[in-house]
Amino acid sequence: MGQVLRITHKDIDYSFKILNGEPLSRETAEIAVLMNEVTLTLVRDEHSWVPKEESEMAQEQGRAIGKAIALRYRI
Repeated sequence: MGQVLRITHKDIDYSFKILNGEPLSRETAEIAVLMNEVTLTLVRDEHSWVPKEESEMAQEQGRAIGKAIALRYRI
């Protein structure tokens, strides 16, 4: 999508970019995000977005990014 977005999580600013080629919608099941030169994949889990990656840091940051994306794009 191209636009760089920002969140603050635990008093630390993070910049990320959505890599999906098509626009996000309520039917989107997976979102690829580039953060700090690392690709993070978010998948829909019931009512929220969670990262596929298993590390604790990826889980916390991924959930915060998923929430920010869901609020911004209303998905």
